[in-house]
Amino acid sequence: MNITDQSYIHAEQMTIIDKESTISLIGGLITAAFYTVVLYGKVSSEVLLSWFVAIAFVYVIRWFITNYVYRLDITIEGNSYRWEKIYIVGTLIAASLWGVGSYFIFPDSNALLDTVIVLTIGGLVAAASVTYASSKYIGLAFSIPALLPISVYFFSHDGNEYFYMGMLILIYMLVIFTSNKVMHQTNMKGIMLGIKNDALITDLKNKMQKIECMSGEMSYQASHDMLTGLINRREFEARLEKAITDVRHNNRNHVFCYMDLDEFKVVNDTCGHVAGDALLQNLAKHLEGEIRNTDTIARLGGDEFGLLLPLCNIDKAREIANNLRKTIKNFQFVWDKKAFDVGVSIGLVEINENMRTLNDILKAADSACYVAKDLGKNRIHIYQDDDIQLTQRLGDMHSAQAVQKSLADDRFVLFAQEIRANHKSEIKWHVEFLIRMLDENDDFISPDKFIPAAERYNLMIDIDKWVVNNAFLYIKKFEEKYDGAVLCAINLSGQSICDHDFFNYIVNNIHESGISPSSVCFEITETAVVSNFFYAEKFLEVLSGMGCSFSLDDFGSGLSSFGYLKRLNVDYLKIDGSFVKSMLDDDKNYALVKSINQVGKEMGMKTIAEFVENEALQNKLVEMNVDFSQGYGIAKPVPLSSLI
Repeated sequence: MNITDQSYIHAEQMTIIDKESTISLIGGLITAAFYTVVLYGKVSSEVLLSWFVAIAFVYVIRWFITNYVYRLDITIEGNSYRWEKIYIVGTLIAASLWGVGSYFIFPDSNALLDTVIVLTIGGLVAAASVTYASSKYIGLAFSIPALLPISVYFFSHDGNEYFYMGMLILIYMLVIFTSNKVMHQTNMKGIMLGIKNDALITDLKNKMQKIECMSGEMSYQASHDMLTGLINRREFEARLEKAITDVRHNNRNHVFCYMDLDEFKVVNDTCGHVAGDALLQNLAKHLEGEIRNTDTIARLGGDEFGLLLPLCNIDKAREIANNLRKTIKNFQFVWDKKAFDVGVSIGLVEINENMRTLNDILKAADSACYVAKDLGKNRIHIYQDDDIQLTQRLGDMHSAQAVQKSLADDRFVLFAQEIRANHKSEIKWHVEFLIRMLDENDDFISPDKFIPAAERYNLMIDIDKWVVNNAFLYIKKFEEKYDGAVLCAINLSGQSICDHDFFNYIVNNIHESGISPSSVCFEITETAVVSNFFYAEKFLEVLSGMGCSFSLDDFGSGLSSFGYLKRLNVDYLKIDGSFVKSMLDDDKNYALVKSINQVGKEMGMKTIAEFVENEALQNKLVEMNVDFSQGYGIAKPVPLSSLI
C-alpha cells in the first residue's frame, strides 16, 4: 500500500477511533450517571432524569449502530468516510444533549454545583479531544455543542463573575480547538510513521523470506545433482567421510556400492544427450524406490551412481545391490519409438578398519566396478585385498597415471618403421609412425604396456592429439626432404574417431601445419571400425575428401565382415601379422592371407602384410602379389629424429 494514499491513512485513523469508541461511550454513560447522582435533589428531578434517559438512549443507539448496523470496514473503498459522518452525527447529538441539557439543569445561585457542571463538561471535552484526535472533525463535533450552551448560559446572567466564566469557557474552546488541531497533526504523523514502519517491516520480512528461500535453494543446489535430484558427489563424499569416522570410533561396518551404467553411451549416441538426461532422471526415481530409508544414493557424475549402506554387512549389501541390478536390467527406456535396455556394473566395498581414507574406498570401489564390467557387464564384484583381477586393475590405474604424467611432461617419442613396396611402381617413401613412452630412467616403454590402460581410462584422445601434432611437424620436414613424395601412417584409436572435437583438431592442424593431406595415411584397426562404424564412416568420408588416405589395420583379427569394406573409403588393407608370420607353416593361415589379399585387390585397395620377419616370407608375399611388406625382416622401427 502506498503510504501517500489518503484513503488508506483515513481508514487507519478511523480504525483507531473505532477501537476506542466502546470505552469512550461507556465512560460517557458513567459520567452521565455520576452527573445525575450529584445533581439529584438539587435541580428539577423530572428534567434531570429525562436528560439522563435521553443521554443513555443516544449512547446505546450510537454503540449499536457503529457495531452492528454500519460497522467500519476498511477493505471497502470509501467506507471509512461514510462511517466518520455517521459517527459525527452521533457525537453532535450526544454533545448537544450535554450542552443544552446542562443549560437547563444549572441550579440558581449555587456556585459549587455550577463549578461541578463546568468541570464535568470541560473534562468530557478534553477527553473527547484526545480520544478523537485521529479525526479532524469528531473532536470539534463534541467540543462546540457541549461548551457553547454553557458559555451562553453564563453570558445571559448579570454579574462580572458570570461574564468572566463565559469568557473562560470561550478561551477554553479556543484552546481545545487549537490543541485538537495539533493532536490531529501529531496523530497523523504517527500513523504515517507507523505505515512506513509497517512497510519497512513487511519489506524486511519479504526480503528475509527471499534470503531464506535463496539460502535453502543454494544449500540444495550445493548438495544435490540438478538433473536427477539425487545428492551430488560432494555431499556423498562428505557422508562417506562420516561413515569412515563412525567405523573408526564405533567399530561399525558400512558398505559402499559403486554403480556404472552399461550401454548408456548407446542411448546418448543414438538419440542425443537430451534422451540420455531423460534416462538418468527416470532411472534415478526407480533407484530411490528400491533402497532403504537409511540408505543414501547419489549421482557421482555422468552415468555413475553411488550408494551408501549404513550398518550393513557385505552379504546384505550384495542382496540389495542385486535387487538394484535387476531393477535396472528390467528397466526399459523408450525414446522416439526406440526401446533401449540398460544394465549396470556394480562394485561393492566394505567400509571397515582397513579402509583408512576416502580415496582408498573410492579407488577400491572403482576398481571392483571395472572388474565387473570387464567380466561381461551387468554383474556385481566385491572388493577383496587379495583379488588378482583387482590387482591387475590397480596396475592399469598406475599405468594410466604414468600416461597422464608423460602427457603433461611431454615424455613420448615417435618412431618410424618402413613399409616397403613389393613393386617398383611405388615411388613414395612410406612409413608408419609408432609411439613410445619414456620411463623415469629414459628407457622406452612399448605401446602394449600402456595403451590398454589408456583405453580403459579414456586417455587415448589425448595421446592421439599428441601424436597428430608431433607427426605433422615431422611430415612437413619429410615433404621437404623427399620433394613431397612421402606417405606417413598415423594410428588412431576407436575413442578418437568417435570424438567430434578430435575430428576438428585434425582438420585444423592440417590447415595450420601446411602439410599436404596426401602425405597422411590414418590407420584404424578393424575392431575400432566395426565397433564405431557410424562415426568411422563419416570420419573417413570427410578426411578422404580432403585428400588423406586410410589404412584398415589388423584385418582378419576381428569380425572380418567384408560387407563393411564396400562402404568405407579405405585405401590400404593391412593383413593381420598373426596370419602372415606363420603362413609358410600353416596352410589355413596361408589361405587366409591369400584370400584377404584377393578381396582387397578386387575392391581396389592396396594390401600390406605385417610381421614380415624373414626373406622367405617376403618372397612368398611378392609371389602372392601383396603390394607392401612391413616387419622386422624389412626394417626395424627407429626414432623419427634420426631420419631427418
